[in-house]
Amino acid sequence: MMGRTTCIATLLTVILCACGSSDGGSASQPSRLPAPAELPEGQRAALQDGAVTAAEYAAAFKSFQQCVVDSGGSIANVSTDPETGEKSYSVGHDIGTPSNPLTGTAEGRCYAEQFSWIELAYSTMNPDVLDVLEQREDQRYASVLRPCLAANGVDTPERRPVTDSDAYSTIIETYMDLVAAGKCDAG
Repeated sequence: MMGRTTCIATLLTVILCACGSSDGGSASQPSRLPAPAELPEGQRAALQDGAVTAAEYAAAFKSFQQCVVDSGGSIANVSTDPETGEKSYSVGHDIGTPSNPLTGTAEGRCYAEQFSWIELAYSTMNPDVLDVLEQREDQRYASVLRPCLAANGVDTPERRPVTDSDAYSTIIETYMDLVAAGKCDAG
């Protein structure tokens, strides 16, 4: 997608809700990944054990980036999160998703062949990444969401509810409604 970045704060909750365990621990294991034979060849080795290390993730991103450049596509604004190692980047065309790739462009083809499933697995199943994201969400709740909600008369617990709980989903929805109404800053 145009201007695509991997880390978007409002999508963090969606990712963690979809992939987290009900006890707030690490994500469920690779049942969300296709069978090895169904994975793109360029991603099979990194995903063969159902986990993606930081080194495998970095190598896959480098392959994706080189493929895009070699194929005449564009990739820009590349940065690396110092705590998780996750990459943020922009590409010149829509790339789709791992399960619905858009392979009509260099960016989409390279993403589907080299990086899509690895990026998803690393961002949603790596316990080290999930721990950092949970800590960030705790901080965001304490410094942004809860003060906004309290200033607008919404009663919220002092401690953040478990990410994949209905209670936290309601808090996020209420916060987003307040942001849309101009009553809170998008933090």
